[in-house]
Amino acid sequence: MALDPKFTKFTTASPILVNFDFTDIAEGTGVVNLLAGGTANNSGNTYTLSRNAFFANESNVAVNTTSGSATELADLDFDLLSFNLPKTLTGTMLYNIPVTGNIITSDRAISCYVIVKVRHVTSGGSESEIVSSQTETIAKGTGAGFNEVFANKIVIPETHFKEGETLRITLGLWVWRSAGASEEVAVRMYFDPKNRSVASIVRAGVTIAASVDTTTTNFLVPFKLNI
Repeated sequence: MALDPKFTKFTTASPILVNFDFTDIAEGTGVVNLLAGGTANNSGNTYTLSRNAFFANESNVAVNTTSGSATELADLDFDLLSFNLPKTLTGTMLYNIPVTGNIITSDRAISCYVIVKVRHVTSGGSESEIVSSQTETIAKGTGAGFNEVFANKIVIPETHFKEGETLRITLGLWVWRSAGASEEVAVRMYFDPKNRSVASIVRAGVTIAASVDTTTTNFLVPFKLNI
């Protein structure tokens, strides 16, 4: 008995099933939660995006400056493993980035923000920016340190990735001394997939406390659903 043709499209093929952490029906997207973390080999540190909460070799970066104007002190590229099938990104990406900071004396103030860039990387390594966004600016008054988690969203236009191409998310940490005479201010940005606790550190004489709500940086990345 011949199979009714109206059923053959789905019952005779083996469709590729893509696992999403959740779907957004309103946007027609499947969302994947990607965790940022640092890895290392004999050539140095690299930065990775993964769905798995792996033990990162490098899980934070600490910077310091005496500059009275916004200065980019860290610029980190987090790469997803190359796609083994074509994919399309589109929709609204939400993200969280935890930071802490401090100053030495009570008549200084500190400010910082993060610029997030979503990038397309070809199999040959050529990079192009898709879209970027800037978080709010943390501005703490004289004598005040901070413990904050940046929460923001960015709309990704429909962007196609071929097999062998890569999604890259770049974090640029901008810091400055926003009041008072020249003296060091310090900020620490965290990206630990395992959300491990941290100890206080001293950076250029500035103690950055261990009190932090989370040490995990994550991105809710939207992929187009074929529906």
